[in-house]
Amino acid sequence: MTALIGDNGAGKTTLARLLTGLNRAEQGRFFLHGQEISSERLLRRVGLVLQNADHQLHMKTVTQELEISRRLAEGSRAASSDPNDGERTFSVRELLEEFGLAGLAQRHPQSLSGGEKQRLVIACAFAKNPDVLILDEPTSGLDGGNMRRVARALTRLAERGACVIVITHDLELMKLSCSRALRLPLRS
Repeated sequence: MTALIGDNGAGKTTLARLLTGLNRAEQGRFFLHGQEISSERLLRRVGLVLQNADHQLHMKTVTQELEISRRLAEGSRAASSDPNDGERTFSVRELLEEFGLAGLAQRHPQSLSGGEKQRLVIACAFAKNPDVLILDEPTSGLDGGNMRRVARALTRLAERGACVIVITHDLELMKLSCSRALRLPLRS
């Protein structure tokens, strides 16, 4: 797991959007598992958790959010050659437990607290079984216990073979889960 740090305006979120294929790179190429990959295919293989969880929640229940994320992932994984795919797959039940959401499974996502929404969008990213997971300020709205829960889950995902990049200013999260940090300098 790698922390991506730097001052506001340094380009951390822009870099994340480039790595996911949401923004098109003007030059350069992307590789995944040693093979060049198009921006369109990047979007299917890289998960992104945005700072504002509300922008990523659209279904009627917490369970539906996780189920749709899994279905989308299954469709994009049909032709996968990654031997780690099966090892990183999480069931909806596992994700509800992992992120402390089991008691909220039938709630409408917009009725959740900020921290619950944040844990849900991270769980949805896990459900997509990404090769790369990028999280932009993932501890926003989380108390200490849930921040540690998320840090443990991210560490387990990395141990299962995913690349995890955390954009953060949270030194405690970096200490708990990141083995290195990359600092983006301010652009001149």
